[in-house]
Amino acid sequence: MNKIKFSILMIFIFILSFSSCQLIPYKDQPQNDIKRYDGSYSVSFICGDICMANAIIEIKDGAIDGQVQNIKQQSFYVIGYVSQNGDLQLQSISVDSEESIEAYGTINNNGTVNGTYQVDDRNCKLLGFCFKTNRNEIVKQYDGTYQIELIRAGKQMATSQFTIKNGEFHTSIATINNDLYKLDGKISKEGNIIFNTLFSNKDKGLTVIGTINKEGVVKGDYYTNSGSKGVFSGKKINK
Repeated sequence: MNKIKFSILMIFIFILSFSSCQLIPYKDQPQNDIKRYDGSYSVSFICGDICMANAIIEIKDGAIDGQVQNIKQQSFYVIGYVSQNGDLQLQSISVDSEESIEAYGTINNNGTVNGTYQVDDRNCKLLGFCFKTNRNEIVKQYDGTYQIELIRAGKQMATSQFTIKNGEFHTSIATINNDLYKLDGKISKEGNIIFNTLFSNKDKGLTVIGTINKEGVVKGDYYTNSGSKGVFSGKKINK
């Protein structure tokens, strides 16, 4: 973040700390305690079983800023705070629609994020995790090729292979309904995994949130923007 952007962010933080939404006072945060939450986070915003938006947010010294993209291809710039016990609050300060975001949650000791958010009169949930504690961090322990399947209501909806390299991967999944999802994924050093389409396909969005263990077993849940929810599972097939 350059000096101009940082100065603007601090001005917004000062103003918002006295606003009606009562965000956590930035100046009261013990620096040694909140630095442990620094890093890059991938977060998904889900209403019911509908994946509505995805975001990459950056946290540094308790200050949050990031970009949210929703299923309408609209972008939200968000800022906020993290307290010394991991409670977070964020809200949008610029958006290319009339809607705004206000979110609350918690960063757990393993770097996962859980919480709720509000857009107009909708109350929904957010999920995510820290995939990098610093910009130069590279996660390699889960690298390899994996076979996975997506299942909904006991029925196999899709199978795919993907290769993780340096904690990231890019692949496509074709379902039995001929829906094609182009996916980008990230893995944290704790084995948390998240991948999504970033809504690059018209009317088609997919977010998958789960874990990989040291034996290479993969499992979790997936959400689509059409309102479907299912589970996924798989395993590493080679290094």
